[in-house]
Amino acid sequence: MICRVCKTDKPKVEFSRTRKDCKICHNKSSRLRYDELRNLVLQHYGGNPPKCHCCSVTERDFLTLDHVVPVKRFGRDDPNWRGGHRLVRELIRRGFPEGFVVECYNCNCASGFRGICPHKRAAVDAAMHRS
Repeated sequence: MICRVCKTDKPKVEFSRTRKDCKICHNKSSRLRYDELRNLVLQHYGGNPPKCHCCSVTERDFLTLDHVVPVKRFGRDDPNWRGGHRLVRELIRRGFPEGFVVECYNCNCASGFRGICPHKRAAVDAAMHRS
């Protein structure tokens, strides 16, 4: 079979049953489309260029979405709210609902595991020592 994208003759096993592009080309195009949609969501919630709302990191590979309201409000049992491409598409579909912020992975993990990010804790500690 010949891939409609790369025009390479490949064995049938290199294609899915329903597509006319090979798995490699399909994965590349899917990744590019996801990156476009993810950037749209990051820019909406984190500005342009998107940055962590806590420490201002701007490296897109480090940026994540964090919920600032309880996830049950968004139907967390719904598989569309589990993260990744489903979450990105669902946020766009719902018109970018409030309740999400952009955080770098470090700030997101710290606030999830410790309850507060070290950047915020340092600011709180400094304010307490001044009083």
